[in-house]
Amino acid sequence: MTLKKFLNNFEEYFVVWTMALMTILVFCQVVMRYIFRNSLSWSEELARFIFIWLSWVGASYAVKERSHFRVEMFADLLKGWFRKVFELLILLVWFGFSVVMARLGTQLMTFLIVNPPKFKGVLAWSSDF
Repeated sequence: MTLKKFLNNFEEYFVVWTMALMTILVFCQVVMRYIFRNSLSWSEELARFIFIWLSWVGASYAVKERSHFRVEMFADLLKGWFRKVFELLILLVWFGFSVVMARLGTQLMTFLIVNPPKFKGVLAWSSDF
């Protein structure tokens, strides 16, 4: 595999591997809790961090592949010029939403950096991560 192919498909590889890792972590937690009557203290929090990263990278990958539900459900019903206008409108709405989320996320991160939380969880990772 070439470096170019790996970089072009990085999001796909990341989504597949993090989904597999998260599934294994949750499965191990269930086995530990219900069979051995002892739970892992760190697995749920790590699965939560993995899920957050999986969601963001997966959303980016879906945009790259143009496979969001909005395209599949509504754009196929339209033909010609109306379809192009619809897809442009959807992209503008998506871009606006992304800008708002980036702005609010930046404000939240600024607040958390200035006022760090007292409890960071079992993994003791920063909330900034």
